[in-house]
Amino acid sequence: MNENAAVCLGYGIFRKSELDVNNPKNVIFVDFGHSKTSSYCASFTKEKFKILAQSDERNLGARDIDWILAEHYSKKFNDEHQVGLPIN
Repeated sequence: MNENAAVCLGYGIFRKSELDVNNPKNVIFVDFGHSKTSSYCASFTKEKFKILAQSDERNLGARDIDWILAEHYSKKFNDEHQVGLPIN
């Protein structure tokens, strides 16, 4: 079983009382990991689920956001305090 199916199965098991047999509920899941971001949309009924769409970005993760924030605040600090040392 892949990771997306496992998350959907867990969601369906713990939210079964909120689901309807005839009226599907669509849910979007986003996994923002260290080095990759995944998102997928699934449709749930009381009896089954189906993954409708899936997208992965292998070059965007928390490490990239950390780096962008470090550069931004380093520049802001250097500008405010006239330090002038670049972050490398």
